[in-house]
Amino acid sequence: MRTNRFVLFGALLLLITALTACAAPQTVKETVVVKETVVVEKEVETIVEVTATPVTGPQKGGTLAIGLADEVVTLDPADYRDRATETVIRNMFDGLVTRTTDGRVVLELAKSAELIDDTTWEFVLKQGVTFHNGEDLTAEDVKFTFDRIISENGIAYPEAHTSSRKGLIAPLESVEVVDDYTVRFHLSAPWPVGLYISRSSPKTTSKK
Repeated sequence: MRTNRFVLFGALLLLITALTACAAPQTVKETVVVKETVVVEKEVETIVEVTATPVTGPQKGGTLAIGLADEVVTLDPADYRDRATETVIRNMFDGLVTRTTDGRVVLELAKSAELIDDTTWEFVLKQGVTFHNGEDLTAEDVKFTFDRIISENGIAYPEAHTSSRKGLIAPLESVEVVDDYTVRFHLSAPWPVGLYISRSSPKTTSKK
């Protein structure tokens, strides 16, 4: 009887082993937890301190460097034709009229400009205008300026010669002083661009 039990137990053991061997493989699911790393960008504000010296008014002294395309040949406003000299002189002297960046002719030293007839321009000067030395600007100064340009050998230095700017105002024959603040330009013939005489010619200079 005991023998039969051992046989039965052995048979059952073989059966379990066979079933275990033939069983389909099982899939084991693993849960993987991924921790997310969050990077927080922090804005850093940089403060730059600039120390400036307060300007309370015109300052004297110091050096100002200016670059030019060529050398300045003279500071005589009646005796030049080059652009570099023109650039400097126009920052030193004023004319009866001047021209804006958009091409308009506007009054500068003149209070008014009038075409009296086909060949005569009359300019009335602003009063209270002074030269660098404090002297008043008058009609005599305007005449002196233009006489140096239109006269033969009107430029005395470094030796007598005619102004290189004479050709620019060729129709201008003479300048007449009407009173202390009125001057007339007499032309040889009608000249449509006559108002430009006092702009394209050199600036007014003192005869004193």
